Amino acid sequence: MNCTMQWAAIQSENSGVYFASHDDNFSWKDIKAVYNPETKTAQVRFLFHMTCFAGDTYDVPSTLIYPYEGEWYGAADIYRDWFLKHRSIAEKPEWTRHNTGWLLAILKQQNDEVIVPYDEIGGLLSDFADERGLDVLGLFGRGIGGHDRFYPDYSPDPKLGGEKALRDGIARAHERGKKVILYTNGQLLDQEGTRFWPDTGEFITVQLKDGSLAYEKWHKYSDAPARIHGLACHRSEVWREVMLRLARQAASLGADGLLYDQLGTRGPNLCYGAGHGHKVPAIVFENDRNDNMEYIREEMAKTHPGFIVMTEGMVDAQLNAIGMFHGCGQVAGIFPEQLLTCRFTGGEKYQLYPEMFRYTFPELITTMRLPNPAQNRYSLNYGLVMGFRNEIELRYAADRRYLEEDVIPVREDYGNVMGPPDLSFIAKAGDPSGLRKYYKQVLNFQKEHADLLMDGRFLADKGVVTETDAPLITNAYLAASGKELGVLVWNTSDELAQYRVSVPGFTQKGICAPDAEVSQGDPLAGSSVHLVLFSKD
Repeated sequence: MNCTMQWAAIQSENSGVYFASHDDNFSWKDIKAVYNPETKTAQVRFLFHMTCFAGDTYDVPSTLIYPYEGEWYGAADIYRDWFLKHRSIAEKPEWTRHNTGWLLAILKQQNDEVIVPYDEIGGLLSDFADERGLDVLGLFGRGIGGHDRFYPDYSPDPKLGGEKALRDGIARAHERGKKVILYTNGQLLDQEGTRFWPDTGEFITVQLKDGSLAYEKWHKYSDAPARIHGLACHRSEVWREVMLRLARQAASLGADGLLYDQLGTRGPNLCYGAGHGHKVPAIVFENDRNDNMEYIREEMAKTHPGFIVMTEGMVDAQLNAIGMFHGCGQVAGIFPEQLLTCRFTGGEKYQLYPEMFRYTFPELITTMRLPNPAQNRYSLNYGLVMGFRNEIELRYAADRRYLEEDVIPVREDYGNVMGPPDLSFIAKAGDPSGLRKYYKQVLNFQKEHADLLMDGRFLADKGVVTETDAPLITNAYLAASGKELGVLVWNTSDELAQYRVSVPGFTQKGICAPDAEVSQGDPLAGSSVHLVLFSKD
């Protein structure tokens, strides 16, 4: 499994089996579960990766497999209780807890093409965010090499306007009420174009058993060469200090946080590099990267309170350091609709249950990855009901035209781009102006009910009784007072749905929707959401 947590469950109608590793080192492991419907048997396997040298010992982390009664919430509660005894969860600044999401913009691309200069950060980019109700700007491709080039050199680029223009752009965005997150990569070291590589980078890159260096190849434009990047070893103190230096640089430019890309999306591996400060070989990209992120968070808190550390992806071991995740992957990424709605039709091998992480760790704040300049009603409703922060991405010139001029792009608009956005998604999303309106309605609605939807505890559908024949998804949010509760009801179909929801111990007191005036008992339109409000009896 590509696990975001060290536990899972096999759930039947009224009981299940909890299987987990209660490993307070959060070490490298594989968990595999297979169910055979013919024999009605399940197999669970734990595979622990380790190094052990002569004279050393290795303690196999504890594993638990046992049945439970009821639904999967009890299993989640077991894991959460164990987790909180062994790892803290980072405190979140208020602005982080109450943000609606971000506009992710690549200012300059890998082929040196300028998409957005610095002097438009507080102007056009903030306009795009305002039109949709977004509170944060994420500035990628902001360094001299553009996106995925010349790392780890993120010096302000004269071609984008220079350092003063970048500072002024960030300050202007702040004046307009926006927070600004800058980009850096948490592991990639460009092998060409910088002095860092021959002087330092080559010697702190993960080395494989055969002596070659671990690398990633990123090739985004047909008219520009691919970039080959070494993968920095996170056991190297040199790299840790470079990461801290980049955070201080971002703060000095006025940014409110720094994203270390990829560190929640890559699994551990072995490093055979001598001189990194570890035995040879050693498992890297394990506790070392978590420790580095926490170290940076703690150091930045001394000088820049409210500055957050982010990463791409999601894994529970990083909750002690991360202020907000750039969500992607199996929890907070937008996938084909059928992966979520197949839970109603059955027969699918894979189903999407983002509720599991959200329930286990309701403190989670994450954007919802959608690498497009557009959202549709499905994705907007999905983010609202699951409690994610929203996102749109402006990465290419055609993306900018879509946001600026409502021009729906076609493949020819991305002529030299190797991997354009999902153009069918953008086209099927429909009228950009209508979507903008619904976008802002949904995000304003989330803020209007922040006591539940931002500050409340996510309960999934625990305790919710739903009466309907329609494919509805219901998630409850409990206010911090414990006296108010809201249930978001999402009609995933295109048909009108009749329904009734109740919560034992609570009395219904009202109902509302992001885009309509509704009353108790009203049916739920297709591709729409109601928030049913309750108070404690």
